Amino acid sequence: VGGREFPWTHEVMAMEEVGVLGAALGCAFAMPSIVGEALTRFGTEAQKEKFLKPILQGRRISAEALTEPRGGSDFFGATTRARRVGREFEVVGSKRFIVGAQEADVFTAYVRTGEEGAPPHKSISLLIVERQPGVKVEYLYGLMGTRGGGTGRVTFSNVRVPEEVIGDVLARITTGLVCARRLEEFMTDQKLDDLSTVSRLLQDRAEASMRRAIEETERRRTLFSRSCQR
Repeated sequence: VGGREFPWTHEVMAMEEVGVLGAALGCAFAMPSIVGEALTRFGTEAQKEKFLKPILQGRRISAEALTEPRGGSDFFGATTRARRVGREFEVVGSKRFIVGAQEADVFTAYVRTGEEGAPPHKSISLLIVERQPGVKVEYLYGLMGTRGGGTGRVTFSNVRVPEEVIGDVLARITTGLVCARRLEEFMTDQKLDDLSTVSRLLQDRAEASMRRAIEETERRRTLFSRSCQR
Protein backbone atom coordinates (compact mmCIF):
# COMPACT_ATOMS: atom_id res chain seq x y z
CA VAL A 1 0.00 0.00 0.00
CA GLY A 2 2.89 2.36 0.74
CA GLY A 3 4.93 3.79 3.58
CA ARG A 4 8.61 3.72 4.44
CA GLU A 5 8.57 0.72 6.77
CA PHE A 6 9.75 2.83 9.73
CA PRO A 7 9.20 1.36 13.21
CA TRP A 8 6.43 2.54 15.49
CA THR A 9 8.87 4.67 17.51
CA HIS A 10 9.29 6.98 14.51
CA GLU A 11 5.56 7.62 14.47
CA VAL A 12 5.61 8.54 18.15
CA MET A 13 8.44 11.02 17.54
CA ALA A 14 6.54 12.59 14.65
CA MET A 15 3.37 12.77 16.74
CA GLU A 16 5.23 14.51 19.54
CA GLU A 17 6.59 17.19 17.22
CA VAL A 18 3.27 17.79 15.45
CA GLY A 19 1.59 18.00 18.85
CA VAL A 20 3.50 21.22 19.57
CA LEU A 21 1.44 22.93 16.87
CA GLY A 22 -1.83 22.28 18.71
CA ALA A 23 -4.26 19.54 19.59
CA ALA A 24 -6.41 19.99 16.46
CA LEU A 25 -3.50 19.50 14.07
CA GLY A 26 -2.16 16.66 16.21
CA CYS A 27 -5.50 14.86 15.97
CA ALA A 28 -5.67 15.46 12.22
CA PHE A 29 -2.20 13.98 11.85
CA ALA A 30 -3.07 10.97 14.02
CA MET A 31 -6.38 10.04 12.41
CA PRO A 32 -4.96 8.40 9.24
CA SER A 33 -2.78 6.32 11.56
CA ILE A 34 -5.67 5.31 13.83
CA VAL A 35 -8.01 4.40 10.98
CA GLY A 36 -5.12 2.99 8.98
CA GLU A 37 -4.13 0.70 11.85
CA ALA A 38 -7.62 -0.82 11.86
CA LEU A 39 -7.53 -1.36 8.11
CA THR A 40 -4.01 -2.78 8.24
CA ARG A 41 -4.83 -5.26 11.02
CA PHE A 42 -8.37 -6.27 10.11
CA GLY A 43 -8.98 -5.18 6.52
CA THR A 44 -8.87 -7.20 3.35
CA GLU A 45 -6.52 -6.41 0.49
CA ALA A 46 -9.46 -4.93 -1.42
CA GLN A 47 -10.30 -2.64 1.52
CA LYS A 48 -6.70 -1.50 1.78
CA GLU A 49 -6.64 -0.64 -1.89
CA LYS A 50 -10.03 1.13 -1.83
CA PHE A 51 -9.72 2.99 1.49
CA LEU A 52 -6.26 2.83 3.07
CA LYS A 53 -4.28 3.87 0.02
CA PRO A 54 -6.25 7.08 -0.76
CA ILE A 55 -6.32 7.98 2.95
CA LEU A 56 -2.53 7.77 3.14
CA GLN A 57 -2.22 9.72 -0.10
CA GLY A 58 -4.40 12.49 1.34
CA ARG A 59 -7.13 12.02 -1.27
CA ARG A 60 -9.72 10.91 1.30
CA ILE A 61 -10.27 12.05 4.90
CA SER A 62 -11.03 9.49 7.58
CA ALA A 63 -12.51 9.57 11.08
CA GLU A 64 -13.08 7.01 13.81
CA ALA A 65 -16.69 6.77 14.98
CA LEU A 66 -16.33 5.25 18.46
CA THR A 67 -17.62 7.53 21.24
CA GLU A 68 -21.36 7.40 21.93
CA PRO A 69 -23.71 9.61 23.98
CA ARG A 70 -24.09 7.04 26.75
CA GLY A 71 -21.19 4.61 26.43
CA GLY A 72 -18.29 7.02 25.96
CA SER A 73 -15.24 5.52 24.25
CA ASP A 74 -15.97 1.94 25.35
CA PHE A 75 -16.16 0.02 22.09
CA PHE A 76 -17.64 -3.05 23.83
CA GLY A 77 -20.38 -0.76 25.16
CA ALA A 78 -21.45 0.44 21.71
CA THR A 79 -25.21 0.63 21.17
CA THR A 80 -25.16 1.63 17.48
CA ARG A 81 -26.58 -1.40 15.70
CA ALA A 82 -25.97 -2.96 12.29
CA ARG A 83 -28.70 -5.35 11.15
CA ARG A 84 -28.15 -7.71 8.25
CA VAL A 85 -30.55 -7.05 5.38
CA GLY A 86 -29.89 -9.40 2.48
CA ARG A 87 -26.30 -8.83 1.40
CA GLU A 88 -26.03 -5.53 3.25
CA PHE A 89 -25.94 -4.18 6.79
CA GLU A 90 -28.33 -1.45 7.91
CA VAL A 91 -26.71 0.85 10.48
CA VAL A 92 -28.74 2.83 13.04
CA GLY A 93 -27.34 4.90 15.90
CA SER A 94 -25.25 7.94 16.74
CA LYS A 95 -21.71 8.85 17.73
CA ARG A 96 -20.43 12.05 19.32
CA PHE A 97 -17.15 13.90 19.87
CA ILE A 98 -15.89 12.43 16.58
CA VAL A 99 -12.66 14.19 15.62
CA GLY A 100 -12.55 15.16 11.95
CA ALA A 101 -16.21 14.28 11.39
CA GLN A 102 -17.00 17.55 9.65
CA GLU A 103 -14.82 16.81 6.61
CA ALA A 104 -14.55 13.02 6.74
CA ASP A 105 -15.30 10.93 3.66
CA VAL A 106 -14.90 7.58 5.45
CA PHE A 107 -15.76 6.46 8.98
CA THR A 108 -14.64 3.35 10.80
CA ALA A 109 -17.64 2.70 13.04
CA TYR A 110 -17.85 0.33 15.99
CA VAL A 111 -21.31 -1.23 15.90
CA ARG A 112 -23.22 -4.05 17.54
CA THR A 113 -23.95 -6.91 15.16
CA GLY A 114 -24.54 -9.78 17.61
CA GLU A 115 -27.88 -11.09 18.77
CA GLU A 116 -29.62 -9.50 21.73
CA GLY A 117 -28.03 -10.67 24.96
CA ALA A 118 -24.85 -11.94 23.30
CA PRO A 119 -21.56 -11.28 25.19
CA PRO A 120 -20.00 -7.94 24.20
CA HIS A 121 -16.84 -9.56 22.79
CA LYS A 122 -19.02 -11.57 20.41
CA SER A 123 -21.25 -8.67 19.43
CA ILE A 124 -19.04 -5.85 18.17
CA SER A 125 -17.92 -5.34 14.59
CA LEU A 126 -15.92 -2.64 12.88
CA LEU A 127 -17.60 -1.35 9.74
CA ILE A 128 -16.33 0.99 7.08
CA VAL A 129 -19.05 3.54 6.38
CA GLU A 130 -18.67 6.04 3.58
CA ARG A 131 -20.37 9.43 3.78
CA GLN A 132 -23.70 9.06 1.99
CA PRO A 133 -27.40 9.87 2.37
CA GLY A 134 -28.39 8.77 5.87
CA VAL A 135 -25.06 9.84 7.40
CA LYS A 136 -25.70 13.16 9.13
CA VAL A 137 -22.77 15.14 10.52
CA GLU A 138 -23.28 18.11 12.81
CA TYR A 139 -20.45 20.35 13.95
CA LEU A 140 -21.63 20.96 17.52
CA TYR A 141 -18.60 21.00 19.74
CA GLY A 142 -16.47 24.13 19.86
CA LEU A 143 -13.97 22.39 22.11
CA MET A 144 -11.38 24.66 23.68
CA GLY A 145 -8.03 24.16 22.01
CA THR A 146 -9.38 21.94 19.23
CA ARG A 147 -11.91 24.11 17.40
CA GLY A 148 -10.07 23.46 14.15
CA GLY A 149 -10.50 19.69 14.45
CA GLY A 150 -14.01 19.51 13.03
CA THR A 151 -15.27 17.49 16.00
CA GLY A 152 -18.93 16.64 15.54
CA ARG A 153 -21.84 14.32 16.07
CA VAL A 154 -22.50 11.60 13.49
CA THR A 155 -25.93 10.03 13.13
CA PHE A 156 -26.53 6.89 11.08
CA SER A 157 -30.15 6.70 9.93
CA ASN A 158 -30.77 3.33 8.27
CA VAL A 159 -27.49 3.56 6.39
CA ARG A 160 -26.85 0.62 4.08
CA VAL A 161 -23.33 -0.80 4.07
CA PRO A 162 -22.54 -3.43 1.42
CA GLU A 163 -21.60 -6.78 2.91
CA GLU A 164 -18.40 -6.91 0.91
CA VAL A 165 -17.18 -3.74 2.62
CA ILE A 166 -17.01 -5.68 5.89
CA GLY A 167 -14.51 -8.11 4.39
CA ASP A 168 -13.37 -10.60 7.02
CA VAL A 169 -13.67 -8.11 9.89
CA LEU A 170 -16.99 -9.57 11.05
CA ALA A 171 -15.62 -13.10 11.02
CA ARG A 172 -12.59 -12.07 13.07
CA ILE A 173 -14.36 -9.91 15.60
CA THR A 174 -17.08 -12.42 16.40
CA THR A 175 -14.64 -15.22 17.14
CA GLY A 176 -14.55 -14.29 20.82
CA LEU A 177 -11.79 -13.52 23.27
CA VAL A 178 -8.94 -13.96 20.81
CA CYS A 179 -10.21 -11.06 18.74
CA ALA A 180 -11.14 -9.14 21.87
CA ARG A 181 -7.46 -9.26 22.78
CA ARG A 182 -6.54 -8.09 19.27
CA LEU A 183 -8.88 -5.16 19.63
CA GLU A 184 -7.47 -4.39 23.07
CA GLU A 185 -3.93 -4.32 21.62
CA PHE A 186 -5.10 -2.15 18.75
CA MET A 187 -6.79 0.32 21.12
CA THR A 188 -3.67 0.38 23.33
CA ASP A 189 -1.53 1.42 20.36
CA GLN A 190 -4.11 4.05 19.47
CA LYS A 191 -4.11 5.52 22.97
CA LEU A 192 -0.30 5.68 22.94
CA ASP A 193 -0.54 7.70 19.73
CA ASP A 194 -2.97 10.09 21.42
CA LEU A 195 -0.79 10.40 24.51
CA SER A 196 2.36 11.15 22.53
CA THR A 197 0.60 14.11 20.89
CA VAL A 198 -0.87 15.41 24.14
CA SER A 199 2.33 14.95 26.17
CA ARG A 200 4.39 17.05 23.74
CA LEU A 201 1.65 19.69 23.58
CA LEU A 202 1.57 19.92 27.37
CA GLN A 203 5.35 20.11 27.52
CA ASP A 204 5.37 22.99 25.04
CA ARG A 205 2.63 24.83 26.96
CA ALA A 206 4.45 24.26 30.25
CA GLU A 207 7.66 25.68 28.78
CA ALA A 208 5.77 28.69 27.42
CA SER A 209 4.15 29.25 30.81
CA MET A 210 7.52 29.05 32.54
CA ARG A 211 9.02 31.60 30.14
CA ARG A 212 6.10 33.93 30.75
CA ALA A 213 6.42 33.50 34.50
CA ILE A 214 10.14 34.31 34.38
CA GLU A 215 9.50 37.39 32.23
CA GLU A 216 6.79 38.61 34.59
CA THR A 217 9.01 38.00 37.61
CA GLU A 218 11.84 40.00 36.03
CA ARG A 219 9.46 42.80 35.13
CA ARG A 220 8.13 43.06 38.67
CA ARG A 221 11.65 42.86 40.10
CA THR A 222 12.72 45.77 37.91
CA LEU A 223 9.71 47.84 38.94
CA PHE A 224 10.34 47.07 42.60
CA SER A 225 14.01 47.99 42.26
CA ARG A 226 13.15 51.33 40.65
CA SER A 227 10.58 52.14 43.32
CA CYS A 228 13.16 51.45 46.05
CA GLN A 229 15.68 53.75 44.37
CA ARG A 230 13.22 56.60 44.55
